[in-house]
Amino acid sequence: MAACFPGDENESSVKVGLKSDFKENENETGFNGSLSQDASTLNITLATDADGWDKAVNGQLLIQLAQDTRVKLIGFVPKSTPQQKEHAGSLKIELVDAKDIPGYPPVELLAYPPDSLDIDILIIHSYGRNLGRQAHIIRETKKCKWVHVVHTVSEELEKFLEKSASHAVLQESEHELQTTLCERADLVIAIGPKVTEAYKSALRFSGRDKNVIDLTPGITEEFLGVRQGIENAGEKFRVLISGSSKYFKVKGCDIAAKAIKLVQDSSFHLLFVGQPNDNMAELEQALLKEGIDLNQLTVRKNSGDTEFWRRFTL
Repeated sequence: MAACFPGDENESSVKVGLKSDFKENENETGFNGSLSQDASTLNITLATDADGWDKAVNGQLLIQLAQDTRVKLIGFVPKSTPQQKEHAGSLKIELVDAKDIPGYPPVELLAYPPDSLDIDILIIHSYGRNLGRQAHIIRETKKCKWVHVVHTVSEELEKFLEKSASHAVLQESEHELQTTLCERADLVIAIGPKVTEAYKSALRFSGRDKNVIDLTPGITEEFLGVRQGIENAGEKFRVLISGSSKYFKVKGCDIAAKAIKLVQDSSFHLLFVGQPNDNMAELEQALLKEGIDLNQLTVRKNSGDTEFWRRFTL
């Protein structure tokens, strides 16, 4: 897994080139790097917030990039936890925190990496309205390339979300904001074919659609050796769904509960896994309101790590 900038022969391929490759085209691309003078190493910084660091997509990007000996990979979050530091250490990469600026909320601090951090390529995850826009300031101060990672098509999600009073006064929708950020980024990584198609379409007018590459996740190596024993599976037919309170209807959590009810077979059982910051009691009540029997429902909280899924027994 890597990244290629527009102009490569295969726009769907993913490559990481040496810094010297970029310097050959410095006049054409405006690439200067940050402060580093080492032409043999490409300094890549992967930035996100504390929650984003624990997501599976970020974990796989870290693993793949850390394996490239030509790359010096640094993780960057507003304020790391001891567990995140330990995770970064296990991958033999450094995880750095943002500058400590009084009065700034954590998400805003992401715009201010340490002065000593050399950045040639910034890869930043973009979630919602608040995460991703910090790349503007980082690119300006570090003179680096900006790779923007988009995970969702917000205009599709917003159809199912409750609108707050403050939402009505916003002049720019989240999708419009994301489209603008994608236009200004040097490269866009879209997670999955549906997200890729949506942003290619949105960027076609500006001619930036060729800057979008599709990164479709597969089964991670950690799960390749996991085998489910079915010989003595018992009398229950378990259905596993991972969801959240925020995207309850978007992800079809209500449909799953209704489906179990409509089957009218007590051997079917819904196993619902919520997100670490979700209220499990509220999620359980939301599922029960769809008519599923309590005896056919189990609600668990995702611990946020890969081991949780490896130890999951259906």
